[in-house]
Amino acid sequence: MAWPASHIEETSTDSDAVPREARLEIRLTRQQKALIIRAAAARGATLADFVRQAVQAAAVKAVAEAEVLRLSVSDQEAFAAAVLAPREPSAALKSVYEDYREQMGA
Repeated sequence: MAWPASHIEETSTDSDAVPREARLEIRLTRQQKALIIRAAAARGATLADFVRQAVQAAAVKAVAEAEVLRLSVSDQEAFAAAVLAPREPSAALKSVYEDYREQMGA
């Protein structure tokens, strides 16, 4: 399912701006937690705020990357050619279209 851009928002830096209602629990190695604590301290953020912001940013990036269609140059050219010079509809497609128009009263 693709998420509309309106559902993807950057995290506010004000931890009191939005009530927190959901929880996320993960297990880390001691080394991972120590590194994350150091990173949070380096940013002047609490551990929770740092993790919340980092996960949010990673999620926004992952969703955006998943929704972008990447085509090779030859595929881009084929797509452009199809859009700019579409083929004539087949007899079967014309028949289905006429049936649809009749059913819709158009």
